[in-house]
Amino acid sequence: MTEQDEKELSRVAHLDIDWELTPEDAVLLHMEQDESHGHLFLPAVGRPEDSSRYFVVDTCYDPPVIRLQERSRVVLNALLTFPVPEALRPAVRARLGADRGTFAPPPEVLAWLRQAMDRLSRGRRAEEKAS
Repeated sequence: MTEQDEKELSRVAHLDIDWELTPEDAVLLHMEQDESHGHLFLPAVGRPEDSSRYFVVDTCYDPPVIRLQERSRVVLNALLTFPVPEALRPAVRARLGADRGTFAPPPEVLAWLRQAMDRLSRGRRAEEKAS
């Protein structure tokens, strides 16, 4: 991760992230308001302004990118996008192969993101206390 990527990640480190939410479940949660495959996977979000934040890996780019998305019934926003760090690219290739699209991050990428976000969030809180 570049210094600029780390700076951007620190900008969103305080946000509430749904670490378990996949792109498919986000669509079900915010777009599908009826039964899917015979049963509801997730409770339907009641208000259009309700949203969820989650990470995805987009393999349509070379190198693949990590994106923090915020989805509601009304809009999908990309809050942050940066290349998958070189050390994690083999894990992405091993899990996703040559498929192109937007996917839930492999466990290795999620673990790395959580660790980075925790570290940056702690650093931000320490800076705020010092000032």
